[in-house]
Amino acid sequence: MGAHRRTSGLPAAVTRKTSGLLAAVTRRTSALLAAVTPRTSGLLAAVAIVWAGSAGAEPLDLHDPTPRWIRVSFEASPGDQPAQRDAFWGEPLRAWLRPAERPGWVVVAIPPEVVEGQLMVHQDPVPGTFGPMVWVFDARTGHVLSADLEGSVYRRLRLGFLKPRLRAQVRFEMGTERVAGFRSPRQVLGLEVFEHCTAQDDPDCTLVPPAAFDPSTGYVNAVGQVDAEAKGFASTSFSSLGEARFSEDASPVMARRGPTLP
Repeated sequence: MGAHRRTSGLPAAVTRKTSGLLAAVTRRTSALLAAVTPRTSGLLAAVAIVWAGSAGAEPLDLHDPTPRWIRVSFEASPGDQPAQRDAFWGEPLRAWLRPAERPGWVVVAIPPEVVEGQLMVHQDPVPGTFGPMVWVFDARTGHVLSADLEGSVYRRLRLGFLKPRLRAQVRFEMGTERVAGFRSPRQVLGLEVFEHCTAQDDPDCTLVPPAAFDPSTGYVNAVGQVDAEAKGFASTSFSSLGEARFSEDASPVMARRGPTLP
């Protein structure tokens, strides 16, 4: 009888421990989402080169709305330095410029295949989920009215011997007309998390100043947030993916026809 009691009690213990572990997974899932991109511009550091600014490249003429291919490079400082600006630069990526429907506005779109194959390649993107990264400029003021990107990435949870794979939907929203910042980092499953904030009177909020387009260098710093959602949980982190340099494309072999965008 004693052996029977111990044996019959084992499943109950396993069930209790399993449910407790699943609860821990659930609690940590939402926290992990905040760590989807600790410093989003740092993802370009994995391109394996450090590009020394725009040497030899002509800054983008934002006042020329002629449809054409241009180049965009992104700041690629380490992920644990979200406030560092204009230090390390990734490889220039191709993008398509065209006039917007509203006079004085210009649209720059980085094609989906470039987003997944280069910009987000080391963030484990879910194939076919990313659309173009779309920038909307006011050519008269140089302000980035919006810089948006949306898609899905995979993340691997670290829970002892369990390493479940999580699919998260992410959306980046940035601009230069409003300030944004980050809170002191938190450790979540071995990753540093920088939560998004905007309050100027919050002593734990480090604000990163935006910078409108500089016609002499092509530099812009659009700040904002990245929203992540998975399994019904959501979080918002600071995004510095909007720090970039725009230049004219001097390549004689680049086709003049624009990309097919969704």
